Amino acid sequence: MLTPEHHGALVDRLVQETQPVRRLWSVPARMAVFVALAGSVVALVLALAARPDIESKLAARTFGAELVLLCIATAYTGLLALRSAVPGRSPSRYESVVAVTLAVAAAIFSCAEPLDTTIPVGTFLGIGAACAARTFAFALIPWLLLMAAIRRGAPTRVRAAGAYAGATALLLSTTILRAACPQDGVLHWLLWHFAPIAVGTVLSATVASSWLRWRHA
Repeated sequence: MLTPEHHGALVDRLVQETQPVRRLWSVPARMAVFVALAGSVVALVLALAARPDIESKLAARTFGAELVLLCIATAYTGLLALRSAVPGRSPSRYESVVAVTLAVAAAIFSCAEPLDTTIPVGTFLGIGAACAARTFAFALIPWLLLMAAIRRGAPTRVRAAGAYAGATALLLSTTILRAACPQDGVLHWLLWHFAPIAVGTVLSATVASSWLRWRHA
């Protein structure tokens, strides 16, 4: 048990070592910044690097619905990721189910595309591997930014926070590529665009279990 002298010395040392920190922005404020940046990137891709037939594709109901669902899923998981940094505001199981449902719904709409059986296996694998690599590459910077934002807070469920950050970054990447990638085959999108979302989400949760936990150890 600490004596009064030792207790006073300990308090004095802790006070001396305490450094001021900047107050975190509120979740709505950080979410507004994220949506603005993500929306700007998607708009830039549509303006400068969209697929050649983007106008006719946007006129198709299934393609438009898929793109809208991807945008909604990205924004929703981004909100859950930012909320995860606030103690006591970790997403509920119901909210997690909604996030998964939105991502699955977007994938289902991609199944409306025809199955292309004319592409040779080698070409299919080569194009697909390149698209999967782009999915992860485009997600890297958003993922780092989200993880840094979460790390500045005090997440209590670090694996869940990492999972939401990974899912958000990969959904944003997939949204960008949906407007830019000229491939439409259902297998291409399920294997090389949506499957990386699931894989990357698990990897992000694994990394977060050490990175975020170390920050608050």
